[in-house]
Amino acid sequence: MKTAGNYVLTPQGLVHKSRIHSAEQIGASSAPWPAPNRFPPSTTVMQALSPNGWKASATFAAAVALGKMSVKFKVPEPPAMDGALIYLFSGAENAQMRTILQPVLQWGDNGAYGGECWKISCWHASVDGQWYYSTPVDVSTGDIVTGTVEVVEGPAKDCTAKDCTCTWKIIASTDKGASTMLDESMDPSLAMSSLMLFLIGAALEAYPEEACCTGIAREQYPASDTVFTDIELTDLAGYRFLADWNSRCDLGDNALCGCKNTVQINPDKSTITLRY
Repeated sequence: MKTAGNYVLTPQGLVHKSRIHSAEQIGASSAPWPAPNRFPPSTTVMQALSPNGWKASATFAAAVALGKMSVKFKVPEPPAMDGALIYLFSGAENAQMRTILQPVLQWGDNGAYGGECWKISCWHASVDGQWYYSTPVDVSTGDIVTGTVEVVEGPAKDCTAKDCTCTWKIIASTDKGASTMLDESMDPSLAMSSLMLFLIGAALEAYPEEACCTGIAREQYPASDTVFTDIELTDLAGYRFLADWNSRCDLGDNALCGCKNTVQINPDKSTITLRY
């Protein structure tokens, strides 16, 4: 799937290219860093944290701020039919749902990169309305992806709940040695990012988005389930905690259509399976 004009279908919806910044472009450019609020607006609102493309997810609102999140999943079989854009990811957001950190597996063309192949990249949608992504790396069906969101420098001891910020790092890697990362050297806004309290254990996002019961064909989804497992969560002090995941699937414009995708959560909360 290709987007029209100057827009990119990010893992948080349709965004103007002037707001999209790649790690490669940042490293090669000597231009001043983009200032907030000087670009055409996104066509989505970050507070609507489940943009139209989210088809299935497992989420949790934590009582403690996240220090590190690590999730593993196997790259599924490719879709039998081309033409769709698929995102599979875990991640974390702040309490206001205005920023998100995501290690992402992608199938399809989002308008910035991709094609009929699997790629991993790390994404950050900042509170300034800018989107950053790390260098996309090719991966293959059967590879084990580890997605990590981690604090590398914690909040100041005297901060208040409203002004606490952390320095974050996002990593997507595989058991075959592929790796891509987004940190403050590529995205300075990661050094002034919020505490993360809303967690995404697993999510499926798919485009094109159409009317109920007429969205992408079943054959355009991955041809095998995606199992998110070995979910490890720690708070800012390094103590582990469990998430009581809540599952959600998209009903489209009409609940009579039913859910095309299902979310299964193991009783011990350590494994989430997305079925298409």
